[in-house]
Amino acid sequence: VLDVGTESVKVLVAQAKDHELEILGKASEAHPLREMEGGVVTDLAGVIERSLRALKTAERMAGVSPSSII
Repeated sequence: VLDVGTESVKVLVAQAKDHELEILGKASEAHPLREMEGGVVTDLAGVIERSLRALKTAERMAGVSPSSII
């Protein structure tokens, strides 16, 4: 799960198991003020970079790479 919010990017790496989600890894990366303003992306490259860093951190914690992102 990828959540791009006004203040940070959050990532959860989860696995569906018996109609429930098992959280395997999680991470968050705060945005500098210049990347988001009032819920609007003002620096797309910065938001993408932050998203990728959060994803890599969550992947390391989980020990797996997700096959899809929602």
